[in-house]
Amino acid sequence: MTRTKRPSNVPRPELARKPRAAAARSSTSAHEERPEIVRGPIQPMPGWRWKTFPVYFAVSFGLFLGVLAGASAQAANESGNGVAILVVFGIAAILLGAGFSRLMTRYLLARNWARPRPKKE
Repeated sequence: MTRTKRPSNVPRPELARKPRAAAARSSTSAHEERPEIVRGPIQPMPGWRWKTFPVYFAVSFGLFLGVLAGASAQAANESGNGVAILVVFGIAAILLGAGFSRLMTRYLLARNWARPRPKKE
């Protein structure tokens, strides 16, 4: 039994959609049943403060992971000078360490395990 090829632009009857009861109704009656959605004016996006600790910590953590991935890729290829990646890795580690020290300080102050220093006048 040989099948003839059907052109791609001819619809296949076995894949045709079956009419539904909702589709059989007229579009005007469906519009009358459903109330129209009333939406207010679009609110503008709030201003983002970029110089905050969460942004700093996310950037420093991403930098640390990126440099770590770059260092491992460089070690796998065994090419180039390791001094440049060592300097960048050190800077990323210092930034990440400063972020972790800030988190630990806030944790200790929240638990009352440490007291804030009095302000000097």
